[in-house]
Amino acid sequence: MKDKETVSKESALPADLTDREEAIIATLSLEEANRYMEDKTHLQILCDPKGHPSHPALERLLKDVMNIAFAVIQPERGYVLLYNTAGELTPKLIQRRQAEGQGNGMGVSQTIIQKVLEDKAAVLSLDARTDPRFSESESVQLHGIRSVMCVPLMYEEKIVGILQVDRKLSEKAFTQADLVILTSIANLLAAALTKLSA
Repeated sequence: MKDKETVSKESALPADLTDREEAIIATLSLEEANRYMEDKTHLQILCDPKGHPSHPALERLLKDVMNIAFAVIQPERGYVLLYNTAGELTPKLIQRRQAEGQGNGMGVSQTIIQKVLEDKAAVLSLDARTDPRFSESESVQLHGIRSVMCVPLMYEEKIVGILQVDRKLSEKAFTQADLVILTSIANLLAAALTKLSA
């Protein structure tokens, strides 16, 4: 027999959730599930120019989306890279939870980004410094990248950029649930960016 919290959670779920989202939400408390849905609704409004006449400028959109990612997933650093007119990935947003001693440089790894671009799939590493896929990367060691998630901003099979978040100081690793949430954020952002450039 289902408890009251499970019944309340299921009754509040919208019809447009993917199977993966439903599986993740099933593992969350009612409060966490409600917060996730509120954040997703906020994202959908931000990322839908037609439904939001006062759609913010690109920089503001990226900042708002990253703020939601920081609130939900709680990384220490976040980066958005988009393609310029020359077809090169360039940083459009760098955000850090702790500013002191961080500098202004990019803390991304080209090795991780290249794998995401080649596979057209998100990457999750519990600790990139010891991960066989990335441990030999100089940038991973230089920037002290521990747990990291890197996700393609992809719309209709076309990659328009990269969204990466990581933790440098915390020993707490990201989870598969975090990856599902970040991928959902990236998909909504990619769709919005495609509409803006159309």
